Amino acid sequence: MLAGAGLTPHSKRRLSLNAREFKGGRHLHCRRATARRQASGNGSNRASLTFRRRRLMQPGASASVSSQTFCIRNSGVTVSEFENIIWTSSVTILGGVLVYVIGQLLSKFLIDPTQELKKAIGEVRFNLAFHAPIIYSPIARTPERSDKAYEALLKSACELLAKVDVIPFYRLLSRISLGFLPPKKCIREAAKQLRGLSTYVHETGVKADSHIDTIGKRVAIIEMCLNLAALE
Repeated sequence: MLAGAGLTPHSKRRLSLNAREFKGGRHLHCRRATARRQASGNGSNRASLTFRRRRLMQPGASASVSSQTFCIRNSGVTVSEFENIIWTSSVTILGGVLVYVIGQLLSKFLIDPTQELKKAIGEVRFNLAFHAPIIYSPIARTPERSDKAYEALLKSACELLAKVDVIPFYRLLSRISLGFLPPKKCIREAAKQLRGLSTYVHETGVKADSHIDTIGKRVAIIEMCLNLAALE
């Protein structure tokens, strides 16, 4: 008060204005400093976000983040996406190989032998029809033609026995085939009758005429055992 006692009113007014300007400038300086700090903070956040984005865009970082982030839970065990793809692919490949192996086994041991047996039955039908004049007519028999008929009938009998014995579980297959495959005992009986029939093809004269009925019965048994239609 002593210092301001000798001041004029004009001087006091000037001091008051200077004090207000000082306080206002100080407040303005503080606001500017705060704004600069906020701006620097936002810039650092943007730089950090940009750095993270660039890091995620790198190939190695992408795989690492993918393997660490995208996980699934299965039965309480955490499995990464890559491991899940490998596991699914392995199971698919293993299943395909297993199906292929089973299909090949069925083809080699069941389907192909069954087709071969049906082919042998078809050969019996062919031989009975092709050599019918030699089988039923003694007058048509010659040594050469009788030899061919004899070999054909014996070959058919042997093929029937050989083809049916290589098929596993044939009795079961015959039961569930609904007549497509003759029973095994019928095939054996047909082979037996074919062997017996081959013994008549060389006969001539009165002896051959006496065996015509027996030949007809043997042929009828063969056709019945193999589910073949009778020749007209």
